[in-house]
Amino acid sequence: MTFWRNPCGNAIAKYNKRGNVIEIAFLIHDSYFKVTMKYDERGKVIEMASFGIDGKPCLNLDGIAKVTMKYDKRGKIFKI
Repeated sequence: MTFWRNPCGNAIAKYNKRGNVIEIAFLIHDSYFKVTMKYDERGKVIEMASFGIDGKPCLNLDGIAKVTMKYDKRGKIFKI
């Protein structure tokens, strides 16, 4: 687990056994949200999702709650 502190807020990251970030929780100006990441067997991010304090999906700054990615055989993103 890693903890960040800055003037705008704080963040805590959790990692899986491979060292990939699987969750980042943010506390910024009395607001809480978290972002979760899922990975494929190659360690590529295949999903990123945002959640509010109630644990329900919420929109990120781009107005998106969840993004999924697919990769070709060379590891290049071909579908978002």
